[in-house]
Amino acid sequence: MEQIVGTLDGDYVAGVMYVSQLLVAHNKRGLGTGKKLMNEAEKVARKNKLHLMYLKTGLGWKSVKFYEALGFKPVATIKNFYAKKDFCFMTKYLMKYLP
Repeated sequence: MEQIVGTLDGDYVAGVMYVSQLLVAHNKRGLGTGKKLMNEAEKVARKNKLHLMYLKTGLGWKSVKFYEALGFKPVATIKNFYAKKDFCFMTKYLMKYLP
């Protein structure tokens, strides 16, 4: 029987991809599923000539280090966001920004 072990959801507009959700089953974490899903999202972004990916995650969560390892950088913090927890926005530029 096949199981869904992870999923990624997002959207893109005007050259920017927003990764709204990355979920991996608790018993499947640390096996590369999240990295594979994020790499596929980045492939889609590059194929569509997008210049930026962004997402939000809980400040201090393990996911911050996960996304940093994929090249994302924290750019903003929102205090008392969802469920009154602190969150951070993270970005990854796919192309050099030229003013």
